Amino acid sequence: MAFADPIFSVTAAVEAVDVGQTKDLTFNVIKATGETALKTIAISEVGTGFSSPTSIVCPTGWSVIPAMPPIVNGYVCNDPTGVGLDSTSITLKGMIAPASAGVKDFSVSAINTGAEPKTENVKTQITVKDLKATATISPITTNINQERTYTLNLTNNSATPGDDITQVSGTLAGFNITSCSTTSWTTCVPIAAIRVTFGIS
Repeated sequence: MAFADPIFSVTAAVEAVDVGQTKDLTFNVIKATGETALKTIAISEVGTGFSSPTSIVCPTGWSVIPAMPPIVNGYVCNDPTGVGLDSTSITLKGMIAPASAGVKDFSVSAINTGAEPKTENVKTQITVKDLKATATISPITTNINQERTYTLNLTNNSATPGDDITQVSGTLAGFNITSCSTTSWTTCVPIAAIRVTFGIS
């Protein structure tokens, strides 16, 4: 049995998000070599656990239309001129990631502008990760105008193996930071006297 050549490919601009994170998700769609332009593109979050988008950003001049056969679900962007585009992006705004971690399959459908238009559905994945970290500082009290050295201890509590913390940036309101150092990372930079950033350079 021979399989038809794909008419397009798709990639998600954001490959991973944190559980419960609100994020704009952009999908980049490109027609396959030798195929005609794409005139209708739909993105479906059904089964992913993500919320519905707050809005959909279609290519300039395209319209959001209801799903209808041969595309039966999803948020549909359509070129009313029928000319189509070789490559474009569609953004689902304000998507809230589910509370459970894992790989989520988004369904992307497209119709091209051929004399006999072709329709195809492709899956693209976004990973939802359970990222957690805790920070403590000592000592936790000081007298006014007292100069002291503070130690910030950071713990990576992520439930997703392999996700390392590579940078931390924070503000100590009301304090004047004159210098900083780190035992585990390569850089530590006091910024604007009250902000410190440290991590792997």
